[in-house]
Amino acid sequence: MRKAINANDEVALQTYAEWKQEQIEKAKVEEDKNRIDTFDYSLLIGLSIGEKTIERIVDAGSTIHLFFEDGTDDYSQSKKSLYDWYQLKLEETA
Repeated sequence: MRKAINANDEVALQTYAEWKQEQIEKAKVEEDKNRIDTFDYSLLIGLSIGEKTIERIVDAGSTIHLFFEDGTDDYSQSKKSLYDWYQLKLEETA
């Protein structure tokens, strides 16, 4: 394959370009997943979702269980959606 690329073989160059793009996309997906999994969700305490203020957070694996000051809770929030929501909040306040 290396010889074909060095010889500027169009098929080899195209194959390599596709493989390289796939590797970049895989690395980005893995990086995003790691960023979401390692995020400190306790930073959300004190923030408001709608009319409710977050009082406590419990990490339940792929979801986050939110407890609000009014005594209600929400156990179906995905980590990704909360992470994206927090990043949007940061952009709004910047």
